[in-house]
Amino acid sequence: MKGVFMKKLLPSFLSACFIAFVSSNAFCWVEDFSSDPGWNYAGESSVSLFSWNGASGAVGAQWSSDKLTTRYYTSLGDDVTENSSFKFGCDIQLNSLAQDPWGMEIAFGLFNSNNTGDNRTGYYDGDFNYHTGDTINTLEMDYFPYQDGYGGPWFGGTVIPSVDSDPDEPGNQVKVVYSGSEVTYSTVGFDGGELPLNIWLYPEVTYNASDKTVSFIVYTDAARTSIAVINGVSAVSNFIYTGDAFVLNSFGFFSYYDYLDFDPATPSINGTGMFDNAYFTVVPEPSSFVLFIGGLLGVFFFRPRKKA
Repeated sequence: MKGVFMKKLLPSFLSACFIAFVSSNAFCWVEDFSSDPGWNYAGESSVSLFSWNGASGAVGAQWSSDKLTTRYYTSLGDDVTENSSFKFGCDIQLNSLAQDPWGMEIAFGLFNSNNTGDNRTGYYDGDFNYHTGDTINTLEMDYFPYQDGYGGPWFGGTVIPSVDSDPDEPGNQVKVVYSGSEVTYSTVGFDGGELPLNIWLYPEVTYNASDKTVSFIVYTDAARTSIAVINGVSAVSNFIYTGDAFVLNSFGFFSYYDYLDFDPATPSINGTGMFDNAYFTVVPEPSSFVLFIGGLLGVFFFRPRKKA
């Protein structure tokens, strides 16, 4: 699995990083977890929901919605906003999963370590008044494994900005006001099928700033050329983001506490799995890339020549 990643994906990824750097002073990174990455762990302390496994060279994951919201994460190296084009992904293997109706999701993605909160669902107080959550500044890929009879399990993504936005609902987006922000959900139902267990899958998220398109795709190969098809449904969710500003500075793997679970003795999601080969890069705009290539050609064709 790592060999395929190193041979097929890593060279093209590093090339993209080089082009991004020289053309727009951008940044990128890749982590194969062959050694302890020293990432940050924040959340549940009674057990470790995410931990590096030296034997497998991967990160062991446990999703348990009765535990505190937990993130295993690293800094991107700089901020990215709705005006930055970027992509990120990782390898994931699901080993066991159990979820109640409307239970929590499996998630990974980008957030802001300075102000993204831990309450993903909101909650009801003693008078049964609903209070919204606080996980603003988040762009994540989600998977809800429960078979709910309405076309699920569900796969897709979520974008939560930091300010109010327009309430329109184009395409397959579903928007709600959430902690002063408009949350955008994008979902695709697998019509009763589920992502397979005990095999590696290769999700990737791409955000294009020029037209505000967001793409969530799950692949079956490390080179990310073959899209997963679950019960006849392609694991692809695309939409145009029409929300307001977001500021993201970290990448991580997430396990959310379910503040709306009225039976906390039974987690609304409980599962195990592994993550590997995480990466992030800012994608240069086409104009920057053209300028870079033009500069190389100029250096080649118009370099000083020796006199005869």
